[in-house]
Amino acid sequence: MSSLVPAPAAAARFAGADAVQAAIDERVAAKRLPGAILSLGSGRAPPDYVKGGTLDLESSVKVDENSLWRLASMTKPVAGMAAMLLIGEGRLRLDQPVADFIPGFASMRVMPDPKSTDTRPAARPITIRHLLTHTSGLANAPPGTIGEAYLRLVGGGPGQLPPPQSCAEWIDRMATVPLVVDPGTKWIYSPSLDVIARIIEIVSGMEFDLFLDRRMFAPLKMRSTYFWVPERDKARLVTSYAQREGKLVATDAGPTSWLLNKPRIPSASGGLISSARDFDRFMAMLVNHGTLDGTRVIPADAVRLGLSNLLPPGTDMSQFNAPTGNDGFGAGGRLFMGGPQPGTFGWGGVSGTVGYLNAERKTRLGIYTNIGVGDFIRQALAAARMSPV
Repeated sequence: MSSLVPAPAAAARFAGADAVQAAIDERVAAKRLPGAILSLGSGRAPPDYVKGGTLDLESSVKVDENSLWRLASMTKPVAGMAAMLLIGEGRLRLDQPVADFIPGFASMRVMPDPKSTDTRPAARPITIRHLLTHTSGLANAPPGTIGEAYLRLVGGGPGQLPPPQSCAEWIDRMATVPLVVDPGTKWIYSPSLDVIARIIEIVSGMEFDLFLDRRMFAPLKMRSTYFWVPERDKARLVTSYAQREGKLVATDAGPTSWLLNKPRIPSASGGLISSARDFDRFMAMLVNHGTLDGTRVIPADAVRLGLSNLLPPGTDMSQFNAPTGNDGFGAGGRLFMGGPQPGTFGWGGVSGTVGYLNAERKTRLGIYTNIGVGDFIRQALAAARMSPV
């Protein structure tokens, strides 16, 4: 997914806002989009919003900055920056072996041929850097024999183990599966941020969701960001849709969503729910080097490090899902190394959300929809006349 961040807006309403509004209104009228909101902020100023539509195709409740959206993989940069917080405090090191915290990762093996069961010792230990940049050798959907072992450990199906009941149990299982490549050699989309979550639990002595709430969300006054939606807030949750035969079909209705129930394991890879207002505050904190409204959340040096290119030298990026030729990777998010706006950092979610920021330009951009990945986000960015990175 392409990322686009504009130069700082001088006026309260940014150039191109009317065109974005028209793009939203046209799709809402045609029932190709239930609702959407775009946030654009600069420096420490509150963001400007462009919005339209409702929480559900059948709802009369309008989308606004407090509507709740499924962040999906936009959770990853949050988990990455939580790790940077601990690195900034000296409680974790970027190149520290994962086995220092989880012994099961001490003697990892690599299965070079996915059709074979033969393995060899990994060339080097997995480190925190590898986890943050998807270069650990773990994979979301491993091929062949590794994939079969992985699915068995995920659990819940015929011939599989019971589902893991905690982050600790899940990560201990993950450590028994061979890697697909040596750590530090290749970018492969992975559950590495879930391993980061477990390390955060071990170092902090708190469950991952509690750590985020106490150390990040509460200081930032992000009161609408969580891994499950409390009863008091369920009326703000959008319904999720999928495209089927040219029509939108509801896949998870807001009022009865599975997100109203506490998950067994809060997913650092894709479990957060948030609002445009809340996630903008997270990005504003990063843009301002770890502070917001006078409150220090992450040490400044740790933010700068997390927003820099953390890829090991010579990383094979052939499997990167949106290559531009200028690709780096920071703490859980993509980093643009070249183009018109180098230094832009962020990520998108499969449910239809995008969040990007540029600390040098002090800009931040969020787009929130509930129709999954499609062409609306690209059209909205083009309508806003935002320069591609």
